[in-house]
Amino acid sequence: MDDRTKVKISKYMTYLLRHKPDFVDRHGWVTLDRLLREVRKKFPEVNLEDIIEIAREDEKGRYEISGNKIRARYGHTFPVTIEMEEDYEGKLFHGTSCENAMKIINEGIKPMKRTYVHLATTLDIAIENAKRKGKCIVVFEVDPLCLKSKGLKVYKASEKIRVTNYVPPECIKEVLRTVLGK
Repeated sequence: MDDRTKVKISKYMTYLLRHKPDFVDRHGWVTLDRLLREVRKKFPEVNLEDIIEIAREDEKGRYEISGNKIRARYGHTFPVTIEMEEDYEGKLFHGTSCENAMKIINEGIKPMKRTYVHLATTLDIAIENAKRKGKCIVVFEVDPLCLKSKGLKVYKASEKIRVTNYVPPECIKEVLRTVLGK
């Protein structure tokens, strides 16, 4: 299977696991067989090994497999109960479009349609995430200890992503970079 097809399948898997509350249980789990049946409706050539490979090779750690079940670790647009450990170490970054920058500076970073604000552990990941939002992007550095001092918990969703309920403006350390995309 070529990389382009894997990306399309991964996006569809993510859509099902993050945005279809009737598809998963209250902890976000669904059996691999059920996910495979659903994915095959759109991608008939996919098999169970493909699903597992896509999940395990995902660079952002979006998926978790346990036994015969799979779930998205973060990014849900509906409430799920997923136990995550708190983590306030290192630098955190949030990328967005230039048009959203002033609103964020004034109001902070809100989860919008998601259950959490997503923060990247590297500048490169934040830039990559922001590129989906337009050609002109801004990346903010967020102070995790400031969040903790405000009573806001930061959870380790994956090796590369942390999540929190809200980032107040005073916890945004600086605007690190504005990039004009291709």
